[in-house]
Amino acid sequence: MIYYKRNLFDEAKREYETAIGLDPKKAEAYFNLGVLYQDVNTHDKALEMYKKAIEVSPNYDKAHFNLGIVYYQTGLVEESISEYKRVIEINPKYADAYVNLGIACFVNGWYQDAIEALRKALLQGSNIAKIHYYLGNVYHTIDKTDTAIVEYKKAVETNSKLVAPHYNLGIIYLKKKMADQAIEEFTKVIILDHDYANAYLGRSKAYELKSDRVNAQNDYNSYQHAKSAFARIY
Repeated sequence: MIYYKRNLFDEAKREYETAIGLDPKKAEAYFNLGVLYQDVNTHDKALEMYKKAIEVSPNYDKAHFNLGIVYYQTGLVEESISEYKRVIEINPKYADAYVNLGIACFVNGWYQDAIEALRKALLQGSNIAKIHYYLGNVYHTIDKTDTAIVEYKKAVETNSKLVAPHYNLGIIYLKKKMADQAIEEFTKVIILDHDYANAYLGRSKAYELKSDRVNAQNDYNSYQHAKSAFARIY
């Protein structure tokens, strides 16, 4: 484990393989090898190691959880959902499993299941702001925008420095033609991240709703500048 913390992949790999050689039933060594492979995006080997850890220790919740992550990263969303559900069966207080289950269900288009999982995640008492944000995304996607607004507001009330909920609030207000509220939210985004090009574009459109052509043009110019600066960086 010392080698891994120093980012010495080969040394860490040898250490874990030696541990397995000494004790083939050492689930933690398979798990640590899985983490090692996962961190360098060698997903097939990570899957193999997590499955071996589970074979040795079927109720190894962390191995099921990480297996779910790798399945999700490789596009096997339904398989990831099955693993997160298994984690929760083993350990009903595993908060991140509810969060990841909610996100995976959302990506899979199972919106009610996503809401149910994320509501249960809230009960675990951690990552509250992000969970409200994810709930906002689900409600926004299914056009329950008033409920989405409530969730996004709860997210920023819990953590005012989260950019995405402010931006999404701005987008909703813009669609509702609530120009002043949209301007307020896009301005908060720009304060938090002055290079956020689409926030300038959104605020420009909100100013257009108010027939404020000067500020609309200024923000559009800022949008073009931020967009070109981003392109130069990347």
